[in-house]
Amino acid sequence: MVDLRGRVLIPFHAVSGRGGVSVIGTLTKTSASSPVTSDTVTLNVPGNSSGDVRFDNVSTLGSSPQYQKNGGSWTSITEDLVVNFANADTLAVRVTAIGTGTQLQFDLTDHGLTRLIQSVTLTKT
Repeated sequence: MVDLRGRVLIPFHAVSGRGGVSVIGTLTKTSASSPVTSDTVTLNVPGNSSGDVRFDNVSTLGSSPQYQKNGGSWTSITEDLVVNFANADTLAVRVTAIGTGTQLQFDLTDHGLTRLIQSVTLTKT
């Protein structure tokens, strides 16, 4: 779109976008013992968001990454896994089989917006 003076206009909705899922806190953690377990974080899911969060770029290196939603049971993380969250739901992640000096990394992505929420690294020292 161009205005009468020839300036390119960007529609407001493209600039402001719709609110996406965000995380209050960080899931990244370093520990000398196994399992390496993150702190529990709270997810902020705006009313206009699907709440779908995808695990991307999961580098397992023979380890066993897992997530825990709302203090429930631990569930395996796999590449492109999509989990639905509501506002104020909680999330923790852990890796149970990891060697000393090894890292597990993955990205949390807002599946509806294809936007990075947080890059996560779990490290055993």
